[in-house]
Amino acid sequence: MNFSFIKSLIITALLILFNTINAQIPNNGFETWELDGFGNLNPSGWETTNDDLLISVEPYAPAKVGNYAMKVKVFDLELFPMSGIATSDFPFNQRPSSFSAWLKTTIMPGDAVYLIVSMWKGDSLVASPDSCNFIIDSTISQYTYFSFPISYQSSLYPDSANIMVVAGRSGVIALGTEIILDELAFVTSVGVEENNSRNGFIADPAYPNPASGRLFIPITVNQRTSVEVDLFDQRGSRIRTFRFESLEPGRHDLEIPADNLAIGHYTYRLTSEGTPQTGKFMINQ
Repeated sequence: MNFSFIKSLIITALLILFNTINAQIPNNGFETWELDGFGNLNPSGWETTNDDLLISVEPYAPAKVGNYAMKVKVFDLELFPMSGIATSDFPFNQRPSSFSAWLKTTIMPGDAVYLIVSMWKGDSLVASPDSCNFIIDSTISQYTYFSFPISYQSSLYPDSANIMVVAGRSGVIALGTEIILDELAFVTSVGVEENNSRNGFIADPAYPNPASGRLFIPITVNQRTSVEVDLFDQRGSRIRTFRFESLEPGRHDLEIPADNLAIGHYTYRLTSEGTPQTGKFMINQ
């Protein structure tokens, strides 16, 4: 068996694994649409608020990848505007570190769109929608990659998951608010806990991401320790340093002031004992 054949097998196995992870989100690229009883197109594997002539979810082009993305928008109920909703329940048995999507938005003043993720083991919550409720309240005119951290309330592995997309903030719902989504995925960081445990802490992805005003970095400390956080701009220059002294064992959400940071991409580095841990975040307003 020659090297090129072995290499081909490895690449094929990785592609199969990648596609399996994404395939667990039904129709994650929104390429497949089907007609409902009213003649409306709905994304296969998803339930929507489409009803008769009231269209709140529809295919959108150009997509980030492929032919179509999914648009979810506020719709006119004649008496008042209503939130458009698309939701999917599906079998799922992993514990990913984050949920990601390519998206763009149009947000009317005071309004917002929501991405809500939950995971279940039977009737027991593994990841609560209250903790995985991601709000976008600003217009994003070009497709932008977002990664949202998954917060777990249980050590169980789930057997199902739900993703809900909502256009319209309760009490402020405005016509014109919409979100366009493509290429949904769960992201699993392999070996993060093993690497971080040597540092005296285990770090989860920073949130909210993108951030504005404040950034939080969740860490779980397994012994009394101090942690230093360095922020770097996209050129790699260190711009700020924060030190958290004598953290007691347990979970801590390290609060990092992110005000006065320009729009763009940043890297943070956590240092205690052992190998530093790094992560990335965005400022979008």
